[in-house]
Amino acid sequence: MYTSKFVRGGFLFFIITNVSNFGNLLYSMFMGRLLGPVDYGNLGALFSLLAVFGVPLLVLSLLVIKVVTTYWGEKRFGAIKSFMRYLTPRILTIGIIGSVCLLLLTQFFTNYLALNSFWYMAIIAVLFLINVINVEYKAVLIGMLEFNLISVNSLTEMLLKLIISVVLVMLQLRIFGALLGPVLGLLVGNLLAIIEINYILRKHPEEKIHTFSKLLVLSSFPTFLATLSLTLLVNTDIIFTNHFLPEEQAGYYVALSNLGKIIYYLINPIISIFFPYYVSRARDWKKNLLPFVLTMSFSFICSLVIRAVFRLFPSVIVDLMFGKTYMAIIPLISSYSFFITLYTLNAIITHFFLSISYYKPIYVLSVIPIIQSILLWYFHQSIKEVIWINTALSVVFLVVAIGMLLQKEFQIFKKIVISMFGDIYDQ
Repeated sequence: MYTSKFVRGGFLFFIITNVSNFGNLLYSMFMGRLLGPVDYGNLGALFSLLAVFGVPLLVLSLLVIKVVTTYWGEKRFGAIKSFMRYLTPRILTIGIIGSVCLLLLTQFFTNYLALNSFWYMAIIAVLFLINVINVEYKAVLIGMLEFNLISVNSLTEMLLKLIISVVLVMLQLRIFGALLGPVLGLLVGNLLAIIEINYILRKHPEEKIHTFSKLLVLSSFPTFLATLSLTLLVNTDIIFTNHFLPEEQAGYYVALSNLGKIIYYLINPIISIFFPYYVSRARDWKKNLLPFVLTMSFSFICSLVIRAVFRLFPSVIVDLMFGKTYMAIIPLISSYSFFITLYTLNAIITHFFLSISYYKPIYVLSVIPIIQSILLWYFHQSIKEVIWINTALSVVFLVVAIGMLLQKEFQIFKKIVISMFGDIYDQ
């Protein structure tokens, strides 16, 4: 029953989430065309800043998924309700504190990113607070394997975000309009998630729980480091380019980033689906190993296909997505998409480490974004230079991660290989 629901719901979630990601891609396309490179660069820097500040929310999401999946697998539905009653006021406190910090830093970031209005940062602060609630309820739905509902909610958020933003930007609200669309989309998505979860748990009384707070404490720090590392790797570069490079070049880099992230948008649902699956089987590495290898292999093949399309039709793709204004990014598409391919594989293996509570590699890999920031601070003369720094560090990230995985589980790999050759010999 559990596996059947996982497969059916997971497949729907994969399809609808990619439709939602396509909507987000449409959002980037329309904003790039309507705003032009300069304002588009500023918008991209604002969203990157929001992503960095949102790392604690991503950490919380992974932890909530882990806890709720455990309770759901044990059929302790009342425990989920008690967990949420404990969590909600605390996560709202996090949201308020984060929003206040963003408001206090408004003047600094307005100057650093060369923004023409401090109100942009005020909207980002509001968006952060709304996103706090969204992260909690979406994580609970994922933990309960309610992929159908998550798909509907994500699709609704995406449509509202796209339609409202395009209309407001066309009404000459520019960056304000581009930011208000996501705000209103998340508000509706939050309302839907609250109604759905309350309905699912309505017949289950609360249970007394003792272990989840300990689990959160033990898991939070390595999860924070892992999520921070992955977030910084694809956002620090955008913030730095917006500060150091000419405004038009910064806009080109944001367009290049969104184009390359098509690879990650396609594969990210696989990570979301298999994380609770890995958690449910965390004690059995042999059962986890095959799904992990299949996930990495499928993701790599998808990346190769997309990169091949980029190489064959670069002019058509750039013109279709952003218009002729952005044709300057064509020579850089191949190298940036290779970086995103590496980043995607790094994200999968990092989430795998978290799901099985193997934290040693996380501490080692957390140093890489620090090196990235140092290198970008000194070497930022061109977009090409930034891409090569990102790519080199991603290669190091992947090699170290795979090396530590093989080191820990060498005996398991050895037994599997021996078993395979033994079966062939017997035949």
